[in-house]
Amino acid sequence: MPSILAPWGPAPQIGQVNELPEIDRQYFDTGKAFLAFKHYPLAIHPHAQKAAEAAECAGKQMKFWEFHDWAFQHQKELDLKNLALAAESLGLDAAQFATCLGADAAGEMTKRVEMDVTSAEAFGVAGTPAWFLGVVQGDGRVKVTERLQGAVPVIELQKAIDRTIEAARAQVRGGS
Repeated sequence: MPSILAPWGPAPQIGQVNELPEIDRQYFDTGKAFLAFKHYPLAIHPHAQKAAEAAECAGKQMKFWEFHDWAFQHQKELDLKNLALAAESLGLDAAQFATCLGADAAGEMTKRVEMDVTSAEAFGVAGTPAWFLGVVQGDGRVKVTERLQGAVPVIELQKAIDRTIEAARAQVRGGS
């Protein structure tokens, strides 16, 4: 069974922004683990909700991660004008993006983000980042094996991922 890392955003903290690409290379690019991002826009950031929705709109054009990365690098530039410029610079169909974000496809993107927030609250997430690590079960659900809250050193995140991968391997060996 594969292991999964599900961070609730909006923002990596401390030195993680520069070190997360190493986590990508070591775990996600190699297929050792999977990453599932969940939105958690904080009310103290006036453009966070719309930026999360914009990332979902970019995802409809297979550019979620590119948009996500841009948003983290430009956290003070997340007004609607800059979201549209970012979409264009990332090669998105500008009209499709604008329609998705403007009309919000009858609230579809808002609902997606709100579902992430609701699930975060159900899991007791009070701030970001919040990392949930677990093992995918046979029925597709994820059994959470570890949770890290707040800004943790990247080495601690790596250790937690390694423990989760080992738990997944043990599950396979044990047949459960």
